[in-house]
Amino acid sequence: EVTVRELALSNCLGRRLLAITEKFSSNMGTATLETVGSGSVETSIDVRAATLDEEIGARTVALLKLDVEGHELAVLEGASRLLAEGAIRDLIFEEEEALPTPVSQLLESAGFTLFGLQQRLLGPRLVAATSELARPLWDAPTYLATRCPARAVERMRSRGWVVFRRNV
Repeated sequence: EVTVRELALSNCLGRRLLAITEKFSSNMGTATLETVGSGSVETSIDVRAATLDEEIGARTVALLKLDVEGHELAVLEGASRLLAEGAIRDLIFEEEEALPTPVSQLLESAGFTLFGLQQRLLGPRLVAATSELARPLWDAPTYLATRCPARAVERMRSRGWVVFRRNV
C-alpha cells in the first residue's frame, strides 16, 4: 500500500524551497532541498516540510528507502525519536562521499550496522560498507543500515533480485 503526500521530509516543520536543477529535465530525481550553486538551479518550488517522526507517528518501519539528493542527514535528524526507539529496522540510502560521513556516523550511533550494496547484474550483494565494491563507477554508492545484521546477511544469500521479495 502506498500513500502519496505532497511534502518534503526534513528536520523541521514549515516551508522549504525545493531546487529544480538543470539536470532535472533528464533525471527528475535531482530536485533537492539542499543549497546548490545558483548557476545550476533553473527554478524552485515552495513546499511543505515535515519530519519522519511526525509522518510515521507511533508505527514501525521495516524498510525505509532514503534518496533525497544530499538531504539525508536532515531527514534523519527529523527521525530522532524513531531512531532512538528502534522503530526503523532497515534503511537503504545513497551516500556520495566515502564513509565515514555524518549520515553513517549518526546511523551507527543509533545502533545500526552498515553494509555496502554491491550492484551486480545477478542482483545486489552485501559487502563491507567501506569496500570499494560498494562504490560503483556509474551511480551513487548505496548502503544498507540494519538493526538485524544476521537477518540481512541471511536474506541476501538468495541469488538475484528475489532478495527484495517480501516472503523470501
